[in-house]
Amino acid sequence: MKPNKHLNMPGRRRFMQGGAAALALVALSGCSRALSEVTGWGAPVTRHEDLAFGPHPRHRLDLYLPENATPQTPLVQFLYGGSWKWGSRARYGFVGYALASRGLAVAISDYRLHPSVRFPDFNYDAARTAAWLQARRGDYGLAPGPMHLMGHSAGAHIAALLALDPRYLAAFGEERHSLGRLVGLAGPYGMYPSRINFIADIFPPAEREDEARPVTFARADAPPMLLLHGADDGLVDPENSRALAAAQAARGAQAEARFYDGVGHKELVMALAGPLQGVAPVIDDTVTFLTAT
Repeated sequence: MKPNKHLNMPGRRRFMQGGAAALALVALSGCSRALSEVTGWGAPVTRHEDLAFGPHPRHRLDLYLPENATPQTPLVQFLYGGSWKWGSRARYGFVGYALASRGLAVAISDYRLHPSVRFPDFNYDAARTAAWLQARRGDYGLAPGPMHLMGHSAGAHIAALLALDPRYLAAFGEERHSLGRLVGLAGPYGMYPSRINFIADIFPPAEREDEARPVTFARADAPPMLLLHGADDGLVDPENSRALAAAQAARGAQAEARFYDGVGHKELVMALAGPLQGVAPVIDDTVTFLTAT
């Protein structure tokens, strides 16, 4: 996996440092398939692989179901990060196993990447995924109902825009009530893309870049949000999560930003993996939030 060096908030460049960050980077780049096998800690999980939700080769997802799934099992769409330039669902099997072993149905979907596409095409891919899941959930024994969103880094950015900007879901016949809750892991919700050379060519020019900033779409009727962030994140400034939570709260919406001391960008998502769950209570906080009534 290539190093992700984009700026987090204007005027600040922060990089991941330390042995724990290096461990997480290695795990994501080369060992995630092995991690996916042990993450469930023996809990029974069924994986439905390579399900096509659209015509493009990257319109594919894997669906993870707990063995004891019922029609009321919550459904979660997870979107991985990678600076909108790289990534694959195969590297995030550990997320599917971890959450499914805790009683959630989890879809991990691919989406088209730059340079093949630019903003907002990957957002529409994610919305297409959501519509497909809502239409097909009954095929996997899940009852109709709101679907949760979850994402890490660039994936959290995409998930937040799906939750806040209605045009994406509307393009596939879905509305706000199709969504339940949102868990964002280290999303760059407040970034100004035009000021970040590494990704500037993916997004609209400065005069239109608010279209790509989730904080500008804060709204009272958005899904409840839990925005998790490592306090020592050296890639995406924790201020991003604080800013979106504050913008949502100012409009009367339910949103909380929660920070983990000593945790960096990669460690945050890797804390979902069974062997690393002691790094931070990410999975406990996520499952508690997504199963709340």
